[in-house]
Amino acid sequence: MLVLGACGCRREDLDVVRMTTTLDVRLDGNVDVLEQFTVRINDPTGVTFRRQVPAVRFDGISNVTATIDGAPAVESTGPGSVHIGPGPGLDVTWIYSGVSGDSHQLGVAYTAANVIELSGIRGVVEWQVLAARRDFDLMEAMVVVRVPDDAIFLQDPWMDEPGWTVIREPHGFRATRQHVAATDSATAGIEFTIDHMRPSTPRWQSDQAFTAEFVPAFIAAALFILVTGAGILVMLRIKHPPWPVSQPSGTDTTTSADPLSVTPAMRLALLRGRPRGDRAEMTAALSGLVTNGLVVMDAAGATSVATTSAVDAHEAVLLEALPTQPQPAIAIGAALAKVDRGEFRRAVLEDLTTAGLIDRERAAAARDLRVAGWAVMLFGVAVWIAVQLTVVQFQSWPLVVPSSILVVGLMFAVASSRVGLLSETGARVRMLYFARVRDGRNPE
Repeated sequence: MLVLGACGCRREDLDVVRMTTTLDVRLDGNVDVLEQFTVRINDPTGVTFRRQVPAVRFDGISNVTATIDGAPAVESTGPGSVHIGPGPGLDVTWIYSGVSGDSHQLGVAYTAANVIELSGIRGVVEWQVLAARRDFDLMEAMVVVRVPDDAIFLQDPWMDEPGWTVIREPHGFRATRQHVAATDSATAGIEFTIDHMRPSTPRWQSDQAFTAEFVPAFIAAALFILVTGAGILVMLRIKHPPWPVSQPSGTDTTTSADPLSVTPAMRLALLRGRPRGDRAEMTAALSGLVTNGLVVMDAAGATSVATTSAVDAHEAVLLEALPTQPQPAIAIGAALAKVDRGEFRRAVLEDLTTAGLIDRERAAAARDLRVAGWAVMLFGVAVWIAVQLTVVQFQSWPLVVPSSILVVGLMFAVASSRVGLLSETGARVRMLYFARVRDGRNPE
């Protein structure tokens, strides 16, 4: 049995030969709807046909009944039955069987509440007969709309989409069209007087008016959140501006001008402006250990010949992943894969801080900003879910508030990687290294 919904892809197990929709507008503003489908089976196995009408421009449905070939269909899961969803819109699925080429008449009747949009003595009914991106084409479609006898047309009835033939009748209109593609929508409209009717103001119309009043508030709240987030970043920039370090001249780039002795991994992190703890920094640290004779490398791999107490913290993290003699050597790739990247990055950061090349306050500010970014984004997700579940009468406008929270969290997370961590000394040494690279010499 195939169960297909509105996925936007055309289904092949059946053809929808004809659809007839009849709308009878009642004096109380509700509309009695009758929809009838003629479907032809292409797949000899059991099939289903699902009809959904979203709760757009009406307050809900009631009195839903369905038929198959003119006979009432009971709610069940077997062939010849129907499944009806809880609402607020229409969601009905017919389940039936037959052989290839068989046709079935599927019907559903229901009452839609408060369909008429009110404005003084004017009433407007706009009914979405078909939504776009369905899973079936229509060979033929007909829409019939009838209003109470005392109602007077205020303009000609219409179909929003082109291709329909609209015929005005004494108390309504009839619209027909051949070949309605699955990508085409259909909306019927009619405007008439309601002075002899007793409709209630629809909740959806009140929600629309309420939404129009609150849209500026939602936008203002979102802008306030964005400006506040940007202000925090500006204040952080003012507190921790880039160091005013100028490019050294050629006479300042001698080796004797560098009073510091740093490992290759620290030097690479310094050139980058911050440690990353990636494979490049690990490889640099390993090369330094090999140069200093603390790691022996041969065709089999690498072994450690040093104790971790004789090296810097990040080198100790790397050495712990290597076997000591006389154990078998380990391949370089396997050794580096065993190193915890976060632990290695933190160790490089601590060694640079101890050497006075990274400002501890700046590093703490970057860390706190990164944590704040993730926390704000999680809070934004929670607010998004809460808005989706509770504030349903304002359409999608309230979502601009959690969206702005998510944007601020993303701003914080991105800005945390842009905060300069280097101390003034670190910035000068980094500039010195860049000058040496500029002059075509090794930065060591």
